[in-house]
Amino acid sequence: MTGEEDDPNRAAQEDLEKWTDHELRARQRTLAATMRSRAGTPALPGHRLLAFLVDIVTWTAAMLLPSGLNAVIVELLGADSDGPATVPGIVISLVVFLFYVPISTHLWGATPGKLALRLRVINYHLGAPVSPSRSWGRFLVHALFVPLCWGIVFLVDHLWILREEGRALHDKVSGTTVVRVPEAQRPI
Repeated sequence: MTGEEDDPNRAAQEDLEKWTDHELRARQRTLAATMRSRAGTPALPGHRLLAFLVDIVTWTAAMLLPSGLNAVIVELLGADSDGPATVPGIVISLVVFLFYVPISTHLWGATPGKLALRLRVINYHLGAPVSPSRSWGRFLVHALFVPLCWGIVFLVDHLWILREEGRALHDKVSGTTVVRVPEAQRPI
């Protein structure tokens, strides 16, 4: 019989193809690690927490500004505080909420809190800046974790940073990581 099943080299060829595929994946992982290391060192949990707190303060201030404007509008117009005069402030607050994180992450590679601490969000697999889709995906996954299970999932998400890679659960899901940028590469 001279069929393919009798070919003594066929098994060796299949093993070689599997090994080559394995080696290719290993090289891709090594290249990704090299690209990430060029972008910066993994961000420490304390730096990420501090950046998050700075972002909360900034975000809150940005959302309170429209509320303050609403109060002025209501006072000037003598309108009811539940009436249509409050709509612009609500809309502005919603826009700030929806765009603060994903737009700043895509445009500058970080939120203002991360920029203040020289942190940057990068594509985990390429070590490159995040695409708009990854930026939005990261935000949406993170935003969904906040209300789920009364914050338990949110807590687990952030405790995940303490694991070996230093990536939060929302980083893993979106294929991103946060690095600390060396002083010479600090983004503007």
